[in-house]
Amino acid sequence: MCNHCGTHGSPGVRQEVPPRREARRILRVIETGYVKANDPVEFIPYGGELVGILEMFRSFYRKRMRLTENELRRFLAVPIAIRDRLHYEMLLATVLADTAL
Repeated sequence: MCNHCGTHGSPGVRQEVPPRREARRILRVIETGYVKANDPVEFIPYGGELVGILEMFRSFYRKRMRLTENELRRFLAVPIAIRDRLHYEMLLATVLADTAL
């Protein structure tokens, strides 16, 4: 059901599924400050392994299934936000502690 317009199952309403979209670029702030119109901006491509944003979101909200050590290490190997990094570091510590028992 579309929570915004409540059209699920309404007669005469054509339902279309939008094409699957995935974010292709994530921008990271390297240096804080102000940007004005016409300031030069540099794009520096990341050369390491990539993890899709949808994969990250799905794993973050996956409640019933635990992430494996390999998944956690893969996520921690890419440049992610500090709040996400702390979350995955905590999960990895838990997984490692459980396997040490």
